Amino acid sequence: MQNLLNRLFKRQPTITAPALNPEEQEMSTLLETGLTALEQGYHDTALETYQRGLELARRRGDSAAEERFLSGIAAAYVAQKNYEAARPVLDEALELARQLGDNRALARCLNNLGSYFAQQGDWGNAQTFHQQALDTARPTGSSEIIALTLENLAQDYMRQDNPSYAQHLLKEAVIVTQAGQQVQLAARILGELAEATLAMGDRVTGQKLLTQALHVAQQTGQPDQQLRWLQALARIEMENRNYTLAVDYYQSAENLALRLGRESSEFFMNSALELSTAYQMSGNSTQAEEYATRALAQARSTGNVIHEANALTRLGMAAYTMGDYSRAQSFLSEGLAYYDSGSLTDPDMHLQILLTLGMIAMRQGRFAEASEVAERALELARRVQNEKRQAEVLHLLGNVALEQGERSQALDYWQRALDLLDANAHTQMAQLRCDIARVRRASGDFKAALNEYEKALLLLNHINHPPTRGLVLSNAATLYTETGDIDTAQAFYEESIEIARMVGDLRAESLRLGNLGWFYALTGRFQQAQSRLEEAMKISRALNDTLMYAVQMNNLARNYYLMKDYGTAYTMHKQAIAAATSIDATLWLAVFQSDMGETLVALDRLPEAEELYQAALSTSESLDDRETLVRTQARLASLYARTGRFAEGGELADQSETAARKMNYRRGLAGALAAQGDLAQARGDTEAALRYYTEAYRLYTILHDPTAERLVQFLPDSAR
Repeated sequence: MQNLLNRLFKRQPTITAPALNPEEQEMSTLLETGLTALEQGYHDTALETYQRGLELARRRGDSAAEERFLSGIAAAYVAQKNYEAARPVLDEALELARQLGDNRALARCLNNLGSYFAQQGDWGNAQTFHQQALDTARPTGSSEIIALTLENLAQDYMRQDNPSYAQHLLKEAVIVTQAGQQVQLAARILGELAEATLAMGDRVTGQKLLTQALHVAQQTGQPDQQLRWLQALARIEMENRNYTLAVDYYQSAENLALRLGRESSEFFMNSALELSTAYQMSGNSTQAEEYATRALAQARSTGNVIHEANALTRLGMAAYTMGDYSRAQSFLSEGLAYYDSGSLTDPDMHLQILLTLGMIAMRQGRFAEASEVAERALELARRVQNEKRQAEVLHLLGNVALEQGERSQALDYWQRALDLLDANAHTQMAQLRCDIARVRRASGDFKAALNEYEKALLLLNHINHPPTRGLVLSNAATLYTETGDIDTAQAFYEESIEIARMVGDLRAESLRLGNLGWFYALTGRFQQAQSRLEEAMKISRALNDTLMYAVQMNNLARNYYLMKDYGTAYTMHKQAIAAATSIDATLWLAVFQSDMGETLVALDRLPEAEELYQAALSTSESLDDRETLVRTQARLASLYARTGRFAEGGELADQSETAARKMNYRRGLAGALAAQGDLAQARGDTEAALRYYTEAYRLYTILHDPTAERLVQFLPDSAR
């Protein structure tokens, strides 16, 4: 850090500037005043100042100064978003620079044109002009112009999802800044290099660079840059789950803003919202509520309904992310009232509120309400011709249909959503592919599911959106678990959990921790399974998510079963079944009944086990839950082998084996073959039993499933 400051602040040879006459001094002062006003956001003042300077330059016939003031006027117009006024001034300045034959002036004008397009989101044209500006600036040797142009070009690449090349350009900009002692540029460019580095996934280096940017801003007396990088560091600490540090940074930023006295009421409203979220995540609900209330009060005190609606929406979205659906619905419904009454008309925010309310209704099992809200959103998205939002709504409608067991309807909604998206909508396409894969798997087509997941994984190459990356990895991991690719599955599980923690999504964290625990149980790592499942259950309990808690409880019961602690397993299965029954989670109830049946068989309580298996069979058949059906048929067949009901057992084992082969469901097939072996062994057909057990053992070994150990006793050494 000190080396960097030394390079920036080392003593330079003193150069005596030529004396300026009074008019030249006045123009110099006007240029400096205009630039300061522009940088501090006083755009009208900047425009007026530059216009006065332009009159003076023209009166003196000073073409070089005229170009500088024209460029300043254009920059002020762009800052005001008055693009119609800015373009002719930019063209006039560019023509004048060409007449002057001054490459510095020409580079500046090309740079300004690039920024004119960048401000409007036209990154292709922005990149073209900024590249021309850089090519023109390099021969001048002007460190200021070269560094500024490198910075602008880097931002073009960042906006086009190319942080790698942006990082390359900003590294050069830092070197140029240091060599030219451009101390006023150093903090900003260092911070932007940090942002590019973070976007590349290098969090450690990115955070170090942000810290350097903050220190340089403090050393050079640039409070605006201090404010910017304090807020960036706060966000990083939020992602790192260092909530106390995040609070410190947010509070420092707010205190600095109060001293500066330039920030709007909206800034302090947003600051209160950020502090509220940080305190909530740290577990300090009292302080969280205090800041949330302050944010809303500040929004309401402005009399600006936009600020108030934004505060309500932000509070609602934060509550939704933390799984507090009742609070989220309260805030969002109040925000929605502004749109329903016609007080606000921003369609994008309106759609976001409707979508989130629809998702809350779906998660709480209010499917009719979820569909009604989604249909309202779809109508609005069509009216404003927003196809991206239409696709989001169709995605939600598909999820609602799936929750009600309508798989074909869900697939129809999702395909319609895919058809609406353009080729660059990689994030939405990946999310849709994951849901399609889930339905393909649930319908018994593991091969088609894997194909969809692989498409989603390929899309990650074009996505810089951590929540979507986490979603794809966690979903794909569940299927890789069933193919035996446990190294890939484990890596995907672990990265997806880190992402959930980074973005503060507690529900996703709990779900993925539970899935990782189940993965460890399926691969014989029982202590690790217990640790992850208990950690997940703690979060699910805090979120008051009964279903997720019940699933994790049942999986923990299975883990105890695999450890041969059948009494503990039985107790936990009963609790999971009670929870599923209380919320009418019929599909999962069948899963739990089938799993508890195996525990009862181990306890030699066969009539009770058979009763649970029959209930699970009936439910899984009616809901077309093919995985549970295949597993339960095999389990009941093994029970019938023990009780001598060979014909019934054989029929069930045959059905299970046929379905598992058709599905490409390896674990299900292994279970079916083991059941066939049990039946053959019970009938005294040792040759057939050996054949079935050998194939089942092979499949369980591929899957790294500890069930293989049960079969070892039936196999000769050569088959192991």
